[in-house]
Formats: sequence, structure tokens, C-alpha cells
Amino acid sequence: MTDSNRDDDAPTPPREPWLDEAHIDQLCLDPNSFRLIGLPDYRPVPAEQACDPDVADKALLGLMGEKCEGIEDLLASFESNGYLPSSPIRVRDLDGDNYLVLDGNRRVATLKLLAADLQQKGRSLDGDPMFESVPIEIQPVDDELQRAKLAILQGSASARRLGPLSRARLIRRVLETEGRSKRGVAFALQISTPELDMNRRALALADQYLDSRFGDQLSDARFVLLREAARVKGLLEWLGWDEAQQLATDAEHLALFFSLISDDQDAEPPREAESAEDEETTAALNSREDLRLFAKLLADRRALEKLRRTRNLRETYDNSEVVQKDRRKALISALAEHVDALQLLSITPEERLELEQTLNHLRGLIVRRRVQSGEPVLGRQVLYERSDRHFESLHVDAYRGLRGLELKTLSRINLISGINNSGKTSLLEALYLLVRQNDFDGLIEVVRRRGKIARDALDLEWLANQMPKDVSISGVFQGEAAEVSLRLALEDDATLDRSRYLGTVSISALGDRKRHSSTSRLHKGLDWQTHSESGIRWLCPASFSSPFFLNEPHRFAALYARSVESKSKDRIIEFLRVHLIEGLRDIDLVDRRQRFLVSDDAFPTAQDLTSYGEGVQRIFFISLMFAVAANGVLLIDELENAIHTELVGEFARLIHELACRFNVQVFLTSHSKECVDAFVAQAEHSQDFSYYALVRSNAGIEVREFDGEEFADLVDIGDVDLRRAR
Repeated sequence: MTDSNRDDDAPTPPREPWLDEAHIDQLCLDPNSFRLIGLPDYRPVPAEQACDPDVADKALLGLMGEKCEGIEDLLASFESNGYLPSSPIRVRDLDGDNYLVLDGNRRVATLKLLAADLQQKGRSLDGDPMFESVPIEIQPVDDELQRAKLAILQGSASARRLGPLSRARLIRRVLETEGRSKRGVAFALQISTPELDMNRRALALADQYLDSRFGDQLSDARFVLLREAARVKGLLEWLGWDEAQQLATDAEHLALFFSLISDDQDAEPPREAESAEDEETTAALNSREDLRLFAKLLADRRALEKLRRTRNLRETYDNSEVVQKDRRKALISALAEHVDALQLLSITPEERLELEQTLNHLRGLIVRRRVQSGEPVLGRQVLYERSDRHFESLHVDAYRGLRGLELKTLSRINLISGINNSGKTSLLEALYLLVRQNDFDGLIEVVRRRGKIARDALDLEWLANQMPKDVSISGVFQGEAAEVSLRLALEDDATLDRSRYLGTVSISALGDRKRHSSTSRLHKGLDWQTHSESGIRWLCPASFSSPFFLNEPHRFAALYARSVESKSKDRIIEFLRVHLIEGLRDIDLVDRRQRFLVSDDAFPTAQDLTSYGEGVQRIFFISLMFAVAANGVLLIDELENAIHTELVGEFARLIHELACRFNVQVFLTSHSKECVDAFVAQAEHSQDFSYYALVRSNAGIEVREFDGEEFADLVDIGDVDLRRAR
């Protein structure tokens, strides 16, 4: 039968009389008890100071816990049955009549609490044997080192209650006191030398954590994170670890790391909880797995900055360029292995068609990535890297419904207005084809954009049916003649597979006084085949924006990267903050999903840009395009689409500012009178603006041209609606 109030950290009860007795006030709790060394604010205290009031009070509170949870079992037993000792309190002499408690600290703490409670109620302890005659066993010598080693090795009752921080501090105590080599101490404690080193590093980090602004949050859980950090070589190097000093020397990185493993109320916005168990912490790093992911981000400064700002580890990790690179490498390797395996198998006609479609997707992926990175595609070359004069005139001899249309005096910004179905979009497409010269991809782009078809979903049979059959466009660029013409026809070639052959597109172009041509064969179910002896040529950089552009995320990376490099993104963010999103901090590209996330003070976490509506998106994307079109041409179809009329004027000024900054010639269409009025208001820069109206007459679509000053006068006098000019 066991004693109900036996202290669970006492040794096996001896079967002999007690050696001595002491008053409860003579017993001083051990401030370095194994139960106390795991407390966050623990600092070693000389045993001779154990009876000092402040030291004694701190030891008592540490053993009790905030709500007496550390001794509640003994309190219940003592209050019910009194103190029935089954073994003495083991002590050693201190100076005077006092004793330092070696074993039985919980029992002594319980007795001290009960005694204080009685005295507070005005009752005397005199004559009460529970407090006046506490059985003790005096130890002539306290081998603290031996007790610590036994606690580590034997797993006594008190040791089983020790947390990771307490155990680590015990190991350090042995290491610093033993006076033998690391290998000897490791052997004595039956642990490995690397484990001993890891323990020392973890405690050194814990000491630095205690000295930080998060020191009051040190706990077993956070010490486990520090212990795991001490295992990761890359993380230690990032922290500037000095093994000789046992110190992390990179203050900036250390502060960030401590913030990420802590509840940091200064962090804005707080990290969104990922699970019900995670709701009470704002720490970004909470587990060994979190540390593993974090260590992979250390080479990505942008990812670290994003993690500091959002405190969302999973999202930051998923979209880190370092991680994306590893993921791409793994997928490409797996794809290559599967292709090798397929070569050993027979393929049915149906399976061959599926493989050909997959091949189309892969080719499209490669082309998109080359376009995004600015790499040449099929030997593509820009003829005029720097354009001082741009287009001076444009003549559309034949393109869709346009015939013999001429724009004679083009400026930096050219506004083309007119009613619906008057040919505004066709005019921009014609100009784009002229810039793209003999690039068949340019033709594909305008056709699929008109049909609102994503590149990956492109069907060549549909493309052949939608493609303009005869095109002839010319103009003057940089003072030189520029031309492009194309024709879709069937070749008379007996070697062609007529069951799949759809036709051949022939393109002939003139730029920089040289002829450039290409031919592209179209086959049902296959990718097109383009051939050009001279290579693919463009007149200048060019970008095309339409309302459908928002559904083409593959272009976002190039736009974003160029705008960040040129620092125009900062100006765009400023514009959006002033006119649309008051709490806007930044907009970041999420590479994995080709999405943009908005950091907005109005929300605790980053929001998807799509949640802000098409107007914000349209302004953002159009503004990004200027950096990509630098020294070239930017075409904007239906500028006012989704943009609030009150904002068009401000946006018109931003367009003019960016066009001058990047030396871009802008062509934009609108059927909104408010948009026309907004650009007329820029008349003080009349040399930078030209205004045109496309109108329908008995002869077809015609163009009416105004210079800035003339057009401003017309609007001022009669509030003329240019769309209906005759």
C-alpha cells in the first residue's frame, strides 16, 4: 500500500528511523532544482543564496506554478490527511541553522504554502509537528554532479518530468562541471558527441533568445525549435554561428529568426491560422517541418522578406523561386524518364494523337517561357532596339474590313475613337502585325485574342478558318518604309498528308531596308511548322492589351519582372494607393499560380488581386506593360473598359508619364466620350497627341484626323463627340 502524499521525486523509503528534524522555516528550496532549470527565466544561483527572500520566493513560485498545478496533488493529500512522511527530506547544511533541500522540494514547497496560508489567517505554527518537526536526512556531502548524471541516465521520477530545456541544462551543467573531455562526458551520459555539441549550441541560442525582446516566451516547445535549428548547418551559417564563442553573430538574421518562432505582435499583418490548433499563435515557424522548409528559403532574399511581412510559411515556400527551381527540375527529369520508357512500347494511332497534342502543349510552354525571358524564338531579332521617331504614318491596304485606311501624322500617343464595330480593334491588329513583320506567332496572337482562345486550347483547324486570308499593311517607321503582307493558300505538294493538311501561311515583310519572309504549314492535330531563312524579325518591342488580356497569366511574369527592374512598379503602386486602394502596401507575383497577391492594410492577410475588381486589374496590368514595350509600341484596346469614368483622366496622365519615361509610342482605342475628353485635357502637350475617328460611310470605313490643338478647340466650342464625326 502506498502513501497518498508521498513525493514522487523521493528515493525508495528507507527502513530506519529519521536522522533529524527541522522547522519548515529552516528548509530552503533548491533554486537550481531539476524542476526549476527548465523555466524560461531560470538563471543559476549559488546554493549559499538559497535562503535569500527573493531567491526563496522565486523558487517557491517556480515549483508551485501559476495556479499551483505543480503541487496540486500534494496539496489535496496534505489538506485531507495531513503530512504523513514515508521518507525524510534529504538536505545538506547551509551556514547557520538552515538546510538546502536536495530531494523533496515539492513536499517542502507544499508545506511552506500551507504554513503561509495559516499564518495569513492569524494562526500560529507553534506546536504543530507538521511544520515544526519535518523529518530530514542530512547528507554530509552533496554530489550535485552525481545527482545530475543519475537524473539523466536513470530516468528517475523527477527526471521523467523534465522537459527538453531542463534536460539540456542538466547536460550542460555536467559538461561544465565534470572537468573531462567532451568525448568522456558523452560516454558517461551515454549520448553521442554530436548530440552533446548540438545541445550546447541550442542552449547558447536559448541564452540569446532570453536576451531578446521575446525572452519571456522561451518554453520547451520553442527550445525544441532552437535545438532543431542547431542541427541544420545551413541555418547556423545564415545566423553567423561562431563555434568558438558559441554565439550567433548575424544580428539581423537572428532577429528575424527569433521573430518567426515567436508570437510577434509587432508583425503586420499577422499570419493567418492554418489549423484549429494554430489559432493562438502568430509564430510563422512552429514545428520541425516548418524549420526544414524555412532552411530551403535562406538563399531567396525576396522570399525571406515576404515571409517577414506575411508570416505565411506555406505560401511563401510554395512560391519561392528556389523551391520552384527544384520542382521544375524534378518534373523535367520525371518527364524525360517517362519519354524514355515510352520508346520501348508500341503506340496505337489514338495514343499517338494524344501524344501529339501533349507535344503541342510542351512546345507552347517552351515558346511562352522564351518570350517571358526575352530569349530569341526561331532567331527572332528586333530591328530597331532604340526608336526615336517611331511610326510616322500607317496605311492599311487590306485587313479584315479595312481597305485603303491611312493615318498620316502619328504622335507619341494616338487616340482612335469611333462607334462599336467601326474597325478600331482591327486597326490595332494591323499595326501589331506590321511591327511583328514575318513572325507567324504575331498572327496567331491577334486571331486567338479576337476569338478569346487561350494558347493551350488553340485548335489549328479553327485558326485556319478564322485567319484573314489576305493582308497588306505598310507605314513609315524611323523614317524608313515598313511593310507586311500575308496569304493563306494550299500548296501543290504531293508529299503532304492531305488528310491533315490545312494550308500554308506565307508572310513577306520589309523592315530596315531588308526583306524578311516565313512560311508556316498548318496540320490538323499537330503543331505548326515555321521556316525562315532570314530568321524572325520585329521592327521594335511591342505589347498588345485588351480586356481579354486578364485571362493570359503566362505573360504576367515578364511584365512584373521588367517593371520591378525598371522601378516603374513603385510608381504604379503609388498611383493605385492614391486613387484606388488607400491601404495598399505592395502587389507581389505568385509564380506557382501566376497570381498577384495584394498587401493591404485593410486585411490581415494578402488578398488575391482578382478580388479588387477588373478596373484595378486593368490599370495595374496596362501600367506594367510600358516597361516591356520600352523604346517600342504599346497598343491598348478599349482603354476605358472596367475603369471608372472619374478615374480615366488621372489614368490618362499616368499613361502619358510612362510613355515619356519608357520612350513608348501608344495607340489606344475608345468608344467612351469621357475617355476622349480625358485625353483632350492633355492639350498642353499637343505635340505628343494625335486624335482620330473611324466612321462608316457609303465607301466603307474612313478615318478623320485631328491634331491636338484643333481637336481641343472642337471640344471646347461644341463638346463634339468625336466618335460620330463625319
